[in-house]
Amino acid sequence: LGGDTGTGAFTPQHPPFHWLPKGYDIYAIALQECHYPHRKGFSRCEEDVCFCLVSHLGRAQYTVVKAISMWEIRIVVIARRSLVSSPIGIHSVKAGHVATGVGGVLKNKGGVGISLSIYDTRICFVGAHLAAKPKRVKERNANAFVILKELATILSNGTDLSSCHDHIFFLGDLNYRVTGIPRSRVLKMLELDLIHQLQEHEQLRYEKGHGRVLAGYQEPLINFRPTYRYEHHDDAWSKKKLFNLPSWTDRILSLSHNPRYLSHHKYWMDPSARGSDHRP
Repeated sequence: LGGDTGTGAFTPQHPPFHWLPKGYDIYAIALQECHYPHRKGFSRCEEDVCFCLVSHLGRAQYTVVKAISMWEIRIVVIARRSLVSSPIGIHSVKAGHVATGVGGVLKNKGGVGISLSIYDTRICFVGAHLAAKPKRVKERNANAFVILKELATILSNGTDLSSCHDHIFFLGDLNYRVTGIPRSRVLKMLELDLIHQLQEHEQLRYEKGHGRVLAGYQEPLINFRPTYRYEHHDDAWSKKKLFNLPSWTDRILSLSHNPRYLSHHKYWMDPSARGSDHRP
């Protein structure tokens, strides 16, 4: 199970993880803009976040396999204790990060990755926060390419990630937007629940369709409202920076050697997680 949430307003007193369903064997949760003063007893924010996640799922049943952060970009993999304790369960865990911010060095944008084996299946989870602003499509495409290329150097000794993993999950705030359509029409289409028609104006769908980003990666059908941009603690669309049209910025895509062994149980957005201008 993969999950994504932009958590600029995250606080452990009001954790945004109630939407995370219980009962799965392994979880990968990608977080962006996730920073706050950690609570007493924790050495850093990442540690506090991991504690909140495992507490929600059940500390007796689950434990953190690996977590890695790059500034406010984080990814956490959690699994059943039985999988972690088994010598042939989860093993050969690696992690790394790649910065793609200003000059290719600033760590406010980029990706964090965790590679691991579950029995004889090799899986890679990549949490990404790509370039913002509607016009920066080429930068987003380039960010995704650099993240996957550089993570291959870290996680697979330079071999392409797709060559040495059975499944790759690319998730996070990818920042692709709805563009080329008046805001008033976007809001009307959402009022009429014309979700699929609105996706015809969506950048990631267009760029993938033209082979310019994440070639071969698949995404389940989107049947939910845009994940961005909302008022904090409200279901209303944000009235700040009106050029930011309601968009599906938060996504989960996958690449599999054998798609028959990968099925999507559920792909959804939870509107009740209102602590950010994103919805997970």
